[in-house]
Formats: sequence, structure tokens, C-alpha cells
Amino acid sequence: MAPIGKLYGHPQQYQTKIIQSAAAIGGHEIETVPCEFGVTNKTPEFLQKFPMGKIPAFESNDGFTLFEGAAIARYVTAQAPESGLLGRNAREAAIVEQFIHLAEYEIQIPGNIVYAALVFKVVPGY
Repeated sequence: MAPIGKLYGHPQQYQTKIIQSAAAIGGHEIETVPCEFGVTNKTPEFLQKFPMGKIPAFESNDGFTLFEGAAIARYVTAQAPESGLLGRNAREAAIVEQFIHLAEYEIQIPGNIVYAALVFKVVPGY
């Protein structure tokens, strides 16, 4: 099976892993282009495709581009509607959306704060 596009991201970045997982569950392949944050995403070639300079970023085979992990994962998942990952009806889709936002705002953000505190020995607000 041919890849549906290219994913520019760092292999250890959790958004990259989520996107790759969504593609695999949907039965799709994505060509992963390794990126070094602050280097790859600042090149003129990268910025021409993705002016915000953010990773992860995705380019489909027909030139459609996206950045932001959740948007890319949703797009990749939508390429395999039979997977049911986005829900099979409006109610299921709303529940999926509910938990995506719960994970982003209630788990990811506090988790990043704890990670920064542990790695950089900095406690926010002190």
C-alpha cells in the first residue's frame, strides 16, 4: 500500500505517535520525515509548505497541508471511516470529540507542566 502522505515530526513527540497510530488502525501508511525541532522546521523549504513552522505537520499526496497533531490525526482517521475511530453517528462522534478535548486540556497540559517541572527543575508559579 502506498503512503497517503508525509508526516514531518519528531519520533518521540507524542502527537507524532498518535498520528501514526491512527493511520495504522485505519490501515494506512504515512511516510515519516524525521525533524529536528528548531532546525528542520525553520528551513525555507519547510516554511514554504508550513508557514507557521510547527511540527508535527502533514502533506498529503495531492499537496494538502496541515499542522497541529489533533487536526492531522482527525484527517488521517477520516481517510478510513470504516474504522469507526471518529464514531459511526453524530452521538458517537460527539463522544469521541469530548474525550479528545478532555485529553488535550485536562491531561496533556497538566502533564506537560509536571514534565517541565521534573526535567527543568522548575515549579511554575514559584
